[in-house]
Amino acid sequence: MKYDIEETKCPLYMIPPYTEAYINGLKKNFGVGINWHLLVFDHGQTQFVVKADELDKVGRQVIKLLSQKSGREAYREKYFGIDKRWYLIFERAEKAKDLSILKLKELFNDCFGLLYDWMAYTLVFEALDYTFEETLPKLVDQKYLPDLIASPVPSFISQEEDELAHAKSLEEHARKWFWIHGSHWETKPLTVAYFAKRQKELLEKPFEKFNGEIIIEKKKEILASINASKEIGNIISINDFITPLHDRRKETFLQFIYYSHRLLGEIGRRFGYKLEEMLWFTPREIATLFEGGTLDHQIAKCRAEFMVLLADSAQNISIGDEARKITDKYLKSANGQSEVISGIPASKGKISGIVRILTSSKEGERFKNGEILVTSMTRPDFVPIMRRAAAVITNEGGLTCHAAIISRELGIPCIIGTKIATKMLEDGNHVEVDAEKGRVRILREI
Repeated sequence: MKYDIEETKCPLYMIPPYTEAYINGLKKNFGVGINWHLLVFDHGQTQFVVKADELDKVGRQVIKLLSQKSGREAYREKYFGIDKRWYLIFERAEKAKDLSILKLKELFNDCFGLLYDWMAYTLVFEALDYTFEETLPKLVDQKYLPDLIASPVPSFISQEEDELAHAKSLEEHARKWFWIHGSHWETKPLTVAYFAKRQKELLEKPFEKFNGEIIIEKKKEILASINASKEIGNIISINDFITPLHDRRKETFLQFIYYSHRLLGEIGRRFGYKLEEMLWFTPREIATLFEGGTLDHQIAKCRAEFMVLLADSAQNISIGDEARKITDKYLKSANGQSEVISGIPASKGKISGIVRILTSSKEGERFKNGEILVTSMTRPDFVPIMRRAAAVITNEGGLTCHAAIISRELGIPCIIGTKIATKMLEDGNHVEVDAEKGRVRILREI
């Protein structure tokens, strides 16, 4: 059995709607779902394990749907119909402290009900990424992939920077974008002073304005030069359609994290629990508080340290020795050493330099200008570090992941999906990053 294993960082509270959407939501909306998956939470790190064949079936089913213009139009309409509902939730969550218990309960149910509906339509992005990654390298020379998968539509990160560079009112900018560098563990709003500093940096070192027309023309040139088949053209067209929507999901999700923390923090305050504890209960467990129930402080502590959620027909949470047994059964650590690490070329270029491994953007002070950033995955809070990097290497990510999109916009080499980069490399390694072939070669240690 082949498994696809992705690493991320997230607490438990948002996962049950996610797993229910994978099993039931995708099946309802697209006719096929992910019937089995495993999540391992280990001191802030999360590994998400699915059966590769199930993920690929979803991807291929969605490709069939999106190959038709009518299918794309229907998907876009449904997606934005669900997405816009979030902003009503966010407005209500902003005023959570002023709500009665009854209204707070109503908001909680609406929020996590919408999370399920939303995920039931957007989890296809992960499936499409997997299918594209399995298919494209067999059809196209890898050296063409970065240009072919580049989106002609700027990311919300690029949009924010462009607006900041021209902002006349930093107060208005901060009100719109205060959440942009948030994470699952840090939702403190960015301040006007922060944006003032960044605006000064942007103006002192002007960045090249995004030009989607150049990207479109480059795609046309490559597709013509390789005499691309109808299958290749269809995949690239679908990727161009999906990438801006995937980026939109990331934008909305960052805001969801901020406002869901506000909501959970207020529920916890009223019932005697810290936010750090609330993050480690399921929505169903949290809902019992409104009915006179209680939650176990020790359970939250244990889950935050190590737990497993196995989802098939039900969602079973295990901690302690049982969780270790499940982990040992499905997860295998990388064995041996190699001087070559392979991944997916996401932004072209070839460069050599010094490795700096970061597990969090909070470690950014350790990163020196011109080093090669190696991490599990990047998020918007990594962007200031990425701007100083010579190249980016990640364990995780697909063709439309954050690291791929931002590296292409910054014009630096990027290799994603290596699975083992943070395990095989060490700070100070001198490596060659060949983002034409998707290879990282260890040259020597410094």
